[in-house]
Amino acid sequence: MTAFDGYPMTQQGQAGKALGIGVLSSAIGGLVGTIALIIFTPMLATMALRFSSPSILPLPCLA
Repeated sequence: MTAFDGYPMTQQGQAGKALGIGVLSSAIGGLVGTIALIIFTPMLATMALRFSSPSILPLPCLA
């Protein structure tokens, strides 16, 4: 979305504001993702420990 919003803002002389909005939204997205990963890590770890040898083979194939 930054390209859609940033380019018209740059043409209007608001390049600094467009960069600020892009940096702020990126930082907020990074923080939300990090917090979600911290919250869901225990659940993902218990799921990962349930895998046995036969079920590990399809895992890289599906990834």
